[in-house]
Amino acid sequence: MRPGTAVIVNGAVVAWFREFDESARDWCTHNFFGEWLTWDAHKPEVIPLSKAQMAKIRRAAKKLAANIRERPNV
Repeated sequence: MRPGTAVIVNGAVVAWFREFDESARDWCTHNFFGEWLTWDAHKPEVIPLSKAQMAKIRRAAKKLAANIRERPNV
């Protein structure tokens, strides 16, 4: 498999592009101005969430949703 392009900011990979074209360059410039650089990199592997992680996320989302429900004007 041909590598894509990793975008690195302050030593951390912040994005990966299959094709580093003009729109990818614009995205980098818009989000990170002159603080980004690119490097050849293979596609990152996303590790699926465990059942425990998913349950924790659902509880947090439910709590957040309860806090941001529209409240009537007083």
